[in-house]
Amino acid sequence: MGDLVTRDVVDGRWAEPEGEAAEVVGEDMWALPGLVDAHAHLAAERLDYEPGDLEGALRRARESLQAGVTLILDKGWRDTTTIEVARLLDPGERPDIEAAGRIIASKGGYYPGFALEVGPDELGREVEAQASVGLGWVKLIGDWPRKGIGPVANFDESQLRLAVEVAESAGSRVAIHTMAR
Repeated sequence: MGDLVTRDVVDGRWAEPEGEAAEVVGEDMWALPGLVDAHAHLAAERLDYEPGDLEGALRRARESLQAGVTLILDKGWRDTTTIEVARLLDPGERPDIEAAGRIIASKGGYYPGFALEVGPDELGREVEAQASVGLGWVKLIGDWPRKGIGPVANFDESQLRLAVEVAESAGSRVAIHTMAR
């Protein structure tokens, strides 16, 4: 059999392959390139914790598709820049995007001013709000280092259970940032 021959990206999507595969993958199946960026932050060029740069995020999404990324998993930022990218760009101009809205932490449980800081009685309501904004994900900061003590849990087990139940009932999943073992 000959080598698998593919055409370049056409209208933002991979073109149908041509030629014969060197190895058989399965009956009536093709193996196609497609990368998943499983830890993206489209909102910023680097982790500077500033508000998102929409124009830069739009460019980064287009560049990702051109590089062969077909799915981006972006688990949130201090704002909803990535959600805006998914809404503003035609699906043919960007990879598929699954994303969290704003990141949620307990009061004092992350970089000051970056995450939505909630008290225990506000967690369920905020998870529900972020699930409605996000694209399939809610992001919690599970723990964060405190000066002189190291990582401290931001939420107890019952709060985490509530967050997962609320997110799941809204059709979302929960990602957790953690520093501890």
